[in-house]
Amino acid sequence: LPVTYHTTTPSVISIANGQVSIIGSGAAVVIASQAGNNDYEPAQDVSRTFTVRRATLEVRADDKTKVEGTDNPALTVTYSGFVRNETVAVLTQRAVPTTAVTRSTPAGSYPIFPGSAAAANYTMNYTNGTLTVTAKPRQPQTIDFPVISAKTYGDADFAAGATATSKLAVRLTSLTPAVASIVNGQVHILKAGTATIRAEQDGNNDYLPATAVTRSVVIGKATITASPQNASKVYLDPMPAIVIRYAGFVNGEDAGVILTAPVVNTAANQQSSAGVYRIRLSGGTAENYQFRYTEADLTITRRAQQLQFAAPAGKVYGDADFTLTASAASGLPVSFVSETPDVVAVTGATVRILKAGIARIRAEQPGNNNWEAAAPAVQRFTVAKAALTITAEDKTKVQGTDNPPLTVSYSGFVNGDDAGDLQTAPAVSTT
Repeated sequence: LPVTYHTTTPSVISIANGQVSIIGSGAAVVIASQAGNNDYEPAQDVSRTFTVRRATLEVRADDKTKVEGTDNPALTVTYSGFVRNETVAVLTQRAVPTTAVTRSTPAGSYPIFPGSAAAANYTMNYTNGTLTVTAKPRQPQTIDFPVISAKTYGDADFAAGATATSKLAVRLTSLTPAVASIVNGQVHILKAGTATIRAEQDGNNDYLPATAVTRSVVIGKATITASPQNASKVYLDPMPAIVIRYAGFVNGEDAGVILTAPVVNTAANQQSSAGVYRIRLSGGTAENYQFRYTEADLTITRRAQQLQFAAPAGKVYGDADFTLTASAASGLPVSFVSETPDVVAVTGATVRILKAGIARIRAEQPGNNNWEAAAPAVQRFTVAKAALTITAEDKTKVQGTDNPPLTVSYSGFVNGDDAGDLQTAPAVSTT
């Protein structure tokens, strides 16, 4: 007898004329039946179950191309593997492709992700596409780099002034890093000399790299003022050390950067006469400084002097003229003055005794251009009286007559003196 078939899963399969047609995926149930006839009882139904797997649907992101700097093209996907003449209409979720590429993404190849799709009877197999970003035709650009005016060591950091026609930032490089460096886009001076700066612009998506331009700038030495200080000394003293003061150092530097100290020049020496002499400087050197010199005065003052005046020995009225002895530390001639001109007279260094008494003689040295006047020196000495012998002369008379005139004789007068020079004549008497 013929067997008939039916299903309890009509969404998965259908059965017609004993043929099973697959409609969907999932578990399918087929039941076999035989209703019997006059000779046979109906047979017990027999059920069989099998699985209908989902078909594979290829979901591929379509390759795309664009020029860098432009908007992304519309992204699409292609499906392949539909069965039973089905189309995208059977999808319960369509794939939405995506990419990380933006307007600013540089030229290159980048993945397009197809996104996710869904359908009741399909298993999805995804394939990425490629978004090719082609290079945008770039415009040429040039660098305008004006001549840099001369600078001086110690000047502040300065902008070099280079610009690009693209308006893009210009990169500076020092080709003389010992002379100048680039700090935060500005030129920083390190020492005196000639600095060479290169300006570059590498371009971007819109502009080609610019031709580099170099400029040189002369970094002049800073000026320091070297000033000798006024000084003084006494005639014949050793020359004093001349103090030099400096002004104008930059960058926190001091005299320690001087390579050769200035030389002190003056017309004076240890033996120079008293007066005022100019002090001048020359010859200083420093790597980053030039020198400006001022002048000062060296004043040589007169030297003090003392007198050595030996005291004359005691004299006696009538002694011969004698010579005084005195000397000055300067070696200059000493003059003498009698402070008791009635007792002694002084001519040059010769003393003449005029009378007995206390004599005072003053030695003087008035100095000159190089020597101060010496303090006067006074010496005293005694001129003793000369010894005069008075002798009563013998006389004779007759007894009873008057005494004859009594007279005396003198012995010992000096200097042409005689009895007429006596202040009081001696009285002569007899018993």
